[in-house]
Amino acid sequence: MGTDHRIKPSLYAKARPNPAGTLKGDLIVFGNGDPTINARLHGGDIYKALGPLVSALTNAGVKSIAGGLVGDESYFHGPPLGSGWVWDDLEYYYGAEISTLTINDNALQAVVKPGLRVGAACQLALEPATAWLSFNNRMQTAERGATRKVHFYHPLCQNTLLVSGQMPIDDAG
Repeated sequence: MGTDHRIKPSLYAKARPNPAGTLKGDLIVFGNGDPTINARLHGGDIYKALGPLVSALTNAGVKSIAGGLVGDESYFHGPPLGSGWVWDDLEYYYGAEISTLTINDNALQAVVKPGLRVGAACQLALEPATAWLSFNNRMQTAERGATRKVHFYHPLCQNTLLVSGQMPIDDAG
């Protein structure tokens, strides 16, 4: 492909925007493997990463969308895991499932903080927040000074992350 080759997602709609700039119907983002739609490569700013897509819409006269935003990741065929990956690779950021429509490396950051009292469940959150992935929280708040132990398990092709272990009540998270 060469070092100058750029992979770019495509935008599709059933109709052009009306004279007021409204696109009536769904906007389809067809991914073809662009790994650069991430904040990491744009100074921590995801909006800069999305700039080329926004520019393409603006240049097409789109000011608003009266429909849904549909992500199409059908370009790649095959398993969502890389060749040679082992089962525990999914616990780490580099083990994100392969997709042709990747945002922020298909990785989320899990934030874990102790609960309000010893024995309580720990507090879990995702950054950026999303409803796409949920937690099965098995983390418990341990006594002051206990050893922090956090384990993640992401079953293949499921949208639930199992989190187990303990965090001392005096841990900052």
